[in-house]
Amino acid sequence: MTRRVCEQRTKAFMEIGAQAEGKPFKSPGEYPRGPRLLFVPVALLLSALMCGCSNGSSSPSASPINMAGNWQVSATSSKFGTQSRGSGTLAQSGSNISGSLSLTGTPCATSASVSGTLNGQSLNLSLNENGQIVTLTGTVAADGNSASGSYSAPAGGCTNGDTGTWTGTRTSVSGTFSGVLAIPGYTPVGLTTQLRDEGGRVTGTGNGH
Repeated sequence: MTRRVCEQRTKAFMEIGAQAEGKPFKSPGEYPRGPRLLFVPVALLLSALMCGCSNGSSSPSASPINMAGNWQVSATSSKFGTQSRGSGTLAQSGSNISGSLSLTGTPCATSASVSGTLNGQSLNLSLNENGQIVTLTGTVAADGNSASGSYSAPAGGCTNGDTGTWTGTRTSVSGTFSGVLAIPGYTPVGLTTQLRDEGGRVTGTGNGH
């Protein structure tokens, strides 16, 4: 309800209160203070309860960006000039992000767990590589399909105080895939599958020919 309608209703309630006391309507500031003016706060209270006067209309909170799904991530070290890559699945519950990545090109581990938070489009993640914690900060695109930022690692250990930049892209494995399943000692079988990527959870059907 608009503020103008609220004000009109408030005035109407105050006029009713004035008529009940047998007096002409006046604005609240024209009345002396005293018990005879009980109808004024009562009128204001009734009006507020009925129309919920406010300076503006409220709107529901925007849903958080959805990052759930399969991701490909690449990182470039600004300290050592090396590149590393990761691929895996992220899950999301509200603003909390979790998942795991398979890694290549890093001296610390071949896989790492991921945890962190998403606040609007601002992303803060921790990558645990065998106890070495790499911190990633960055920004996520409004559609949730890409992200980029910088990373840093503590001094010492296999990370050796590394710093650099990273980019990530959400990928999909939905579609039709065909190939040949070849197992030693058995006749090769043609295979066609229909896969659906549901936010990192892949389901589908297949048949041999």
